[in-house]
Amino acid sequence: MQIYNEKIYDLLKSNTFEYPIEIKEDADASNHIEGLSEYVVTKKEDCIELLLRGEKNRVIRTTNYNDFSSRSHTIF
Repeated sequence: MQIYNEKIYDLLKSNTFEYPIEIKEDADASNHIEGLSEYVVTKKEDCIELLLRGEKNRVIRTTNYNDFSSRSHTIF
């Protein structure tokens, strides 16, 4: 997931930035990200494939100080 401009996006979906997702609080006061993709992985190559797919979908914008600034937070 990526937090960008105070919105949460699932980087593993092809239409990532059309539909932001939200943090939800359960009755027991625990939090979860509703609608976030989940995958079962059985080997390290599966993890690398998902990581690369998410990296491809990240928003990256140039700033005066950094040509590759994401200006976001990404969680894997």
